[in-house]
This record gives sequence, C-alpha cells and structure tokens, in this order.
Amino acid sequence: MTCTRNTDPGFALKRVVAALIAAALPGVLAIATMIFPATLLAGHDGLGGIGLDPAHSVRSISMGETGLMETGNTIGFGLNPGALPFLARSGLAVGYRGQAQGISASRTVISGVLPIGPGFKVPGVTTAGRRIGLGFGFEHSGLELSQGSSWATEMFMAGAGYRVTPYASVGLLMKMLFTSTSVEGAGASAYGVDLTLLLEMRPDLSLAFAVRNPAGSASWDSGEDESLPLVFSLGGHLLLPREISADLTVSVSGSDRTKGGLGLELPILETGFSLRGGYLYQGGSYTRNVPTFGLGFVYEDIEIDYAVRLDDDLALGTTHHFALTYMFDPGL
Repeated sequence: MTCTRNTDPGFALKRVVAALIAAALPGVLAIATMIFPATLLAGHDGLGGIGLDPAHSVRSISMGETGLMETGNTIGFGLNPGALPFLARSGLAVGYRGQAQGISASRTVISGVLPIGPGFKVPGVTTAGRRIGLGFGFEHSGLELSQGSSWATEMFMAGAGYRVTPYASVGLLMKMLFTSTSVEGAGASAYGVDLTLLLEMRPDLSLAFAVRNPAGSASWDSGEDESLPLVFSLGGHLLLPREISADLTVSVSGSDRTKGGLGLELPILETGFSLRGGYLYQGGSYTRNVPTFGLGFVYEDIEIDYAVRLDDDLALGTTHHFALTYMFDPGL
C-alpha cells in the first residue's frame, strides 16, 4: 500500500469517525456481556449443541482460530463476510480435515469468493478491493459413532460484504444446515444469520466485530425446536515489523461459554512460505487448551495451507487440516 498525506478535512473526519467507532466496540462488548448477559443471551443457549459456526480456514486453525480477522482467505470468508470487499482477486478453494487418532471423523469444505464492481478509490491511498464482495460455501462433515451409528451434516453458506467507507465494511451471512443420522429422532435442520463489521484503523491495524445467530432456529426430527446460541466476537489484527501478522479473537455466548484465540504468522524471507502458530482457549463446563501450528505456501495463483490442531481425546484428538486455493482475476 502506498500512502501520501491528504489534507482534505472530510477525509480526516472519516478517519476520526472510524477510529471512534472502533474504540467504542471493546467497551460495548464488555458492558453487554458482563452487565447484561442474562438479557442478551436469554433463550439462545443452544440446547442441542447446534451452533452453525462458519468454517474456519486452515490458516485460521493454525493460528488459534483467529479467522475473524482474515481479509484474504476463501474458505474462511463466512467468519467475516465484511472482509469480502477488501479482496483484490476472486478465488476457489477446497479444504479437508483428516483424523489422526480417536473416533473416525472428517470434514470437506468447498467455497468461492468474488469481489464485484469498480475498484475502490481512496484519496491519497492506492488500495486493493471493491465496493461489494460475495462468497459461497458448502461443508460436509461425517462422524462415526459407537455401535455402528453415524452422523453427517451438510452446511450451505452465502455471504455478502459492502464497503461503507474506504476503511469500514459490513457483512451478512446466511447459513443453512441439515443433519442425518442413524440415531432415531436425532436428525435436525437449522438456519441462522450472522452480522459482521470490519474496520481498518491504519495499514497495520484493523478491528472486527461479529454477532452470530441474532436470527435463526433449529428443528429436530423428534419434533422439538430450539433457538441457536447467540455469540458475540471481537478481534484485532496487527502487522508487526518484518511482515509478522498477529491476530487475536475473543468470543462469548450463553452459559458463560468463552473462547479466545491468539496466532502469529511469520513469512520466511521471500520464499512464499509462512510459518504459523497459535493457542486456542475454550471455557465453560468443559475447558480446553489447544495449541495449533501450520504452514502456508503461495506460488503465483496457487496457495497451499496445512494445520495441525493438538486437541485432547475428549474432543477430536489431534487433527490435520489441508487446503488448496486458486486465485484469479475478478471478472465482474
């Protein structure tokens, strides 16, 4: 990004307004979740364990599941569709999760992103991106249960982002999930909506905020209905010297469930390789501390990602994740 000084008072005012909004977000989230948790989260406890969480990219998994701050990943677009307009190119991707130990489980994700419209012009700044970005995705997960039983889910996602100003964008994600199982009455279908916000404070600093499932519900084959867990997420991204990326994400939902992730990405000179590492904490009735690691490689239009998540045996154990992404020039 090439920057020059801009003396336009309107230009400076927009940056001040964006800064004020971003500075207020952490306080709003803290007050909302500490003083009024019962009011905000009442009826959104996710009794059956269906949360409709968007798929994390392999990069996000390797960095402690901090994907809320990603602005250029195809698989993880659903975590923050507000980042879609900041994409410089379109992309198609496929991701796969294999199992190293524990129960037999797998996950496959196919997704695509498309920025559309004219390039976004910023006074005094040459920046990539468009006014609007679109994304779509499909996820299939399979799980082998005890005594020959099985569980499978198919999740469809469609998202859109709109760049309100050169430094702020909003996003909307629609989600639909269908489950099938050999266990009688345990199948379900669900839908949900997520709202997100992305703010670029400086070229090296950005903030993001998401509200997951303010609308949506799940219906079980047994005839029971339930609301989805309402989740608030806040994240930050900082670009350190030597192009090191540091990402942080914190989420809170019903029943005092909290989740936090911290990750770092270190480019290896100009080889196209990047080393990644992170830490994921999940609190509540079942506390988990999960270290994560990964590697990325970019060559021209191709990106290859790998991650390993060292979870405990009560969850899914150690899992390995792979992704292949093809980036191409947008056609719209």
